[in-house]
Amino acid sequence: SFDQFCFISAVPGLLLVSSGQFLITIMNDQVVEVSSPTKSKIDILTSTRNLVFCVCQGIIHFFKANNCEPYVIPLGPLDLHVTSITEISPSPDGDLAVVFNDDSFVQLLDLNVAQKILKQQQDAIASEEMKLDQEQEEEINDFIKSQTSFNTIPSNVVDTTEMQQFIGLFSPLPIRYHIGPIVAIATCPRKPLLATCGGSDRTLLVWNLAKRCIIASEKLTEPVNSCSFHPSGDLLAVGTSEKLLFYSLTFDSLVLRSKWESLSCTCVSFSNGGHLLAAGSLLIKVIATYSGKTVTSLRGHNLSVKSIEWAPNDAFFVSSGIDGNVFKWSAKS
Repeated sequence: SFDQFCFISAVPGLLLVSSGQFLITIMNDQVVEVSSPTKSKIDILTSTRNLVFCVCQGIIHFFKANNCEPYVIPLGPLDLHVTSITEISPSPDGDLAVVFNDDSFVQLLDLNVAQKILKQQQDAIASEEMKLDQEQEEEINDFIKSQTSFNTIPSNVVDTTEMQQFIGLFSPLPIRYHIGPIVAIATCPRKPLLATCGGSDRTLLVWNLAKRCIIASEKLTEPVNSCSFHPSGDLLAVGTSEKLLFYSLTFDSLVLRSKWESLSCTCVSFSNGGHLLAAGSLLIKVIATYSGKTVTSLRGHNLSVKSIEWAPNDAFFVSSGIDGNVFKWSAKS
């Protein structure tokens, strides 16, 4: 069975197909070669112009396509030091590629610089394999003794420390995204802000709706259940399976202000005036926003509280639970 395929636009009639760890080269409907360049399952197979990319376990393997045999020539692997790459999209001109990795980041890869690094890597490996005559060896040994250190390239996989000497090889884009479903959304009534919580990736993202971009993010250690913006947009409450978190939103980051441990928080909701925060689990904890003190704890639901909604004048709020009960709570009493 075949997993993926791609046509090579620069070489008419050339088709590449992946099946597990095998790369099958087909020219004019004839199979001309079956190889295993990655030694493990090929996750992504794509191409642009005469460049071919095979992604395997977070490593991008570069190949160059030709009009004659060998139709596909390996250029080398580029290790981006991520667990996995979920998508790679090269530009039609073959200069750049957008790479989505497992940390929900989007980054820009300069393909021209990457090829230069791979070429230098191949040249270095070829030089190491050359047999030097006695005179050359003596000259090199004398030179090594005169130097304080002499480093050789230890591997044929380029790492990030080697990349950094080339400006613009791999740069982060101001884009993030969720992997898996979004389990909670909160909007700010006074500012164009949106908070989203990912269920699978356990990531909290804050969006500027006016600029349509991410302005802050936070990676959490436990599943997220709910979130709520303070009316000012400066504070954000996040309920998780283990605790209640209280963040301050700065210009470009989230700063943890306080937290309540051992509180499996299923829903959170700021009052419309912003002076109170209601957090629901098996009971409802009402917290004074600015002092952080617990005003009261309310019991009534037999199972977890599912939602909390404040009245427009904050005189009361309504809670509903997965037990089917709906309660109206007076904020005055």
